[in-house]
This record gives sequence, structure tokens and C-alpha cells, in this order.
Amino acid sequence: MKYRVRYIIAAAAVFLASLLMTPAQAQSDSVKYCLTGSYVSTDSGSCFHESTQTDVFWFNSHLIGRPVLYLLGGPGLYPEPHKDRLQSLSNHLRRPVIVISGVSNAVSSRSRYDCPEGQTGWIAPTKRQVQKFSPDVEASNIVTCASALTLSKDWLEDVSPLKHAQAIKTVRQDIGIAQWDIISESFGLHVFWALKKIDAAAISAVIFDSPDTPWVPSYFHFGQHLDKAFGEFAEGCRKDWLCPARRQNLKEEIYTWLAPDRYEPDAIIDVVDVKSGAVDGYVLPSSEQVAGRLVQSLMTVRNPNRLPYIFSAHSREQFQDRLGLLFLRYGRESQNLVSFAGYHGGRCSVLPLSNWYSALLKDAAQFPALRPFLKYISETQKVACQSLGIEAPTQFAKPEGLDTIKAFIIGGALDPVTPMSVIREAFSSAAQVDYNVYDNVGHVVSSAQPCIVEDMKAYLDDGQAPLPSHCRGRDLKLYYFTPVVVR
Repeated sequence: MKYRVRYIIAAAAVFLASLLMTPAQAQSDSVKYCLTGSYVSTDSGSCFHESTQTDVFWFNSHLIGRPVLYLLGGPGLYPEPHKDRLQSLSNHLRRPVIVISGVSNAVSSRSRYDCPEGQTGWIAPTKRQVQKFSPDVEASNIVTCASALTLSKDWLEDVSPLKHAQAIKTVRQDIGIAQWDIISESFGLHVFWALKKIDAAAISAVIFDSPDTPWVPSYFHFGQHLDKAFGEFAEGCRKDWLCPARRQNLKEEIYTWLAPDRYEPDAIIDVVDVKSGAVDGYVLPSSEQVAGRLVQSLMTVRNPNRLPYIFSAHSREQFQDRLGLLFLRYGRESQNLVSFAGYHGGRCSVLPLSNWYSALLKDAAQFPALRPFLKYISETQKVACQSLGIEAPTQFAKPEGLDTIKAFIIGGALDPVTPMSVIREAFSSAAQVDYNVYDNVGHVVSSAQPCIVEDMKAYLDDGQAPLPSHCRGRDLKLYYFTPVVVR
């Protein structure tokens, strides 16, 4: 009770004070409030919680209402590059949103958990710096990166879901929050299960966005999920008369251009910004890279609309000319989004990767055009785990409390990572779960469209999934990219 009183009084004081301030002053004041007690300021506008060594981002702390704890995916995601979407989410929910990092954003932390700048990546600023992609070179980069890290003896425990959950509980108690709602995306579900074990009384309404469910075997068949996502996307194109590839079988076209023999061995591609016309970089593409960017495009909000134009090319030369669009970068994509050790440490220590490797091998046999890419991601993950000295677990037990969980689960129809068919199977024993799947969006949908956030807000406010959804067909429509031709 005393925590709730402290929170209400402090939040009300900040709100009243903010009415007399400029927006910049109000933001500064909310940061100062967050920095009371055991907090110190950071350049990112967050709060650094000294006892847990975590960064705390508090969006719209002046708003009255039950706060929302947002668990980022990844694993190992840094919150800072996601501030804009989290601020927007908080604005639409009209709730305070709090993000507590699993890996500190501080410079000292980055030097421990990350490799030197430019260690990996294939988009070069000049043609002279372009690297010819090969899985062997990528593996070598990973080994070099891992050897450059200065990890403590217990570093793996520091980046574990349990340690993250313990830090979250401590921060909640220090701030004085009695209860909060939780939105968890993707791998953040593992932190949620850990938090539920140690701090269940503080959890109110729950939303899972594209949750990670490795306790069901179908989860590991990424090749099958990717094939279904291609089919879903191609069907949407076929039904839309504005889609550049409407009269073609887009799924077959995609597989055609993923074949390794479709690429000129020395053809450097200009990555051109479609708005300014400026060259954003250069790349020497391979089938593995093209498949990787294709997956990223399906997963992210703005990128799928370019795919029909790219993959409906009628010749190798035309495909090469259009390929730069696939490598075009948007905003935060060029930033360091994830901790190397946090990402691979989380995956290697939590997921039964032998199941994943086995499933990818079977998928590669089923979908030959995907074989180079599936082999590449499998071998790359193995090298990362070995370089960090981690032996992955052999199984993942069904989470405790799964059958009685009450939650609203949302996902995208184009998601090849955590497709809704797998999610439904994973939560089939949970009687109090509602689902909503959204057309034309991929992995992690909460930032895709305002109507999706309205669905989330309705659930957090009322405790029931909105039926029907606030989203209508036009809200989720894809506006396909076609170049403007000057005649």
C-alpha cells in the first residue's frame, strides 16, 4: 500500500508541475523524478539504476494510470534505439510506459558486451570497402568479435532472463509501483515467465506480442514458416490490382531469385535512397544476404511493400538494378540495436538449439532454394555459441502457469519467426487467452499501426480483447512501391 501511495503522490506532483512547463522542461522534470534515490543521469535521457546496473526508460511518467512495463525482445536489445516507437506507444495508450534494460546501455557495458565498431556488416560506405560475402568470413568475424570481449566470470548469469526479472522487481520496489500491466514482445516472454515466478502479485493485465514459444517442436521449423510467409504475401499481392507482381506467382519468383546462380560474382550494387536519390552504400550480394534481407523486410513495418517490385524482375540485369532497394536502410536499422554477447548469450543459454539445427536441416531438404540461407544461419549460430563457450540446453520445459495464464496475444500474418499457427499450438492448453492476427504485418506488431495499439489499449483498460478489432482493411493495406517514371 505504501508503494502505491508514494507512486500516486509523486506522479500527481509531476503532472501538476508539468502543466506550468514547456515540453522540454516537463521531460527534464520527469527524468529528475525517475532519478531520485539510487538513480544517476545518463546522456540517453534514461535513468541508470546503480544497484541493478540497468537503464530505466520512463515514458510519460506524468500520466495518471497503471503503468505499463514493456519487455523488449532480442534478446539483448538496447532500449535507446527504440525510444521513438516506445514513446509513441505510450502516447497512444495514454499510460506511462517503463522499459528496464537487460543489458546496460552504458559505454562501459558496451565495451564488455559488444565487438568493435564495423566488425560485422556488409553494406559499405565506398566501393573499395565492399566485402565479398561468405559464411566463412562471417564466422571469422564472429570469432574475432567474441575474442575481443572482456566478459566477467558470471557474465552469462548477468544477461539471463532470471537476472533481468530480478532487476525489474528491484526497480519496481524502489520506484514504489504496486502493480503494472505488461506488454512482452518476442524473446521478452522468457523474462515474463521468470518475473511471474518471483513477482506475480505485481502483474495485472498481460499482452504478448509475437511471443517466443520453444516448448513446441513446430517453433523450430523456420524454413517452413518462411515458406508460409512467402505464400501469404504472394496471395495478398494476387488480390491487389496495384501490386506490381499481381499477374505473376510471386512466391515462385522469390524462390527463383534466391538461387545462388542468379548473382553476378563481382556485381557491386548501389544502395540508393528512393526519396533523395543519394547512394546510401554499396553491397556485393549473395543468395544468403538476399534471403536475410528478405526475412527482415517481411518482419518490419515499412519494408514489405518493396518486395513485389524487386522480385518481379524479368531478367538478371533488371533484378540487379532493383536489388539495392532490398538493402535500403531505415533510421534505427543502421544503429547498434543489440548487444553481441546479450543476443547470442541469451539464445545459446535458453533455447535448445540442437532442435533448431535439426529442424533447419529438414527444412533445407524440403525447400532447396532456402538451403544456403538456412545452412548459413545454422552454422553462424553454432560458431557464436562455441566462441562464447556456451553449450545450449537440450530441451525447453513447458512454462509453469501456462494453463492458467490470462493474456491477449497479437501477431502478424507475415511473421516467419513466431507465426500465429505455432503460437496457438503453444498456448492451446490456456483457456483464458484471446488472439488477434493482423494482415500485412510481420514480427512484433505493436508499432505497426495505431489501430493495433487501440486494440491493446482496449484490452489493458477493460481486460477483454476487442471484438471486432479496431483495425479495418484499409488500416492494414500495403501500398506497394513502384518507381515514378518521368516522361
